[in-house]
Amino acid sequence: PLLANIKELSFAGGEPFLIKQYNEIIEIARGLNPDIQYSFATNGSLFTQKDFDFFTEENVGLTISYESTNKDIFESIRQNSKFEVVHNNLLKANEILLAKGKTLNVKVCPLQQNIYDIPKTFNFLNSLNINVIFNTVVFPPKTALWILSSKDLESIIVELNSTEIPEPQNNTQLANKKTFYGLINQLSYWKEEALAREVFYKNKNASFEFVLSQYYSSVNSYIKKYNVQLKDSSVIEVIPDTLKEIDNEEVKLKSLLYFYHLPIHWLVSEINFRTSNKLKERVFQVAKDFENLENSFYE
Repeated sequence: PLLANIKELSFAGGEPFLIKQYNEIIEIARGLNPDIQYSFATNGSLFTQKDFDFFTEENVGLTISYESTNKDIFESIRQNSKFEVVHNNLLKANEILLAKGKTLNVKVCPLQQNIYDIPKTFNFLNSLNINVIFNTVVFPPKTALWILSSKDLESIIVELNSTEIPEPQNNTQLANKKTFYGLINQLSYWKEEALAREVFYKNKNASFEFVLSQYYSSVNSYIKKYNVQLKDSSVIEVIPDTLKEIDNEEVKLKSLLYFYHLPIHWLVSEINFRTSNKLKERVFQVAKDFENLENSFYE
């Protein structure tokens, strides 16, 4: 009954092109309402000719995830994915949308694995008049940029600032240029936070107990200030209680520092909306990363 009057159907996931029920909904919708706008957030790996025909025939918006023009980097990030398949699907989808006067959106996650390849990837997408979107990644530690040292972040900023971006020829390219420099601004903000972390760690000679007191103070102050309604007040204890199960004192401290220095709104959201078991999984993933990382922001 709803489909006859719906303006837009937006499909996310997981991967929407894996979800059988989505195909069933689309088939019903196409039979009932020729004016529906469809939008998909996808990894771009599963398009068939039927899908390309659908993109051509209907009012479709696409957002594709794409981390690098370098095959090795791409496949190291999106494991079990085939670079050539996604790359060619992206090109074909972009061609279809441009012919219809629409713009393909491509989301790029700037990560430790691909950050020095970002300029090449950006210029490639920009040259195709694709709208580039940079995601902010905070988890896990082995991929996130914000936890890097101020020295490492400065090196990245210098590299990105040296990127030659062609003069914009249209509004999409103009917006992309602003997006690129927005990423540099974000990295500069993270560098200042890294400097503050380094001073904090050096001057306080921080112990687990001291950082834990800061964690509680930060979380409780935010909850009180914004009147956050917790689904279960005991969930605040999940992160520290899980960390206390870790035997390696250095890993335990660095993991706690990681959570303490997360953006506070993100941390409180994680605490409030994750199940206790999922939150525990995240804590152990962070600890595992710090066990294996050769360097971290508290060396």
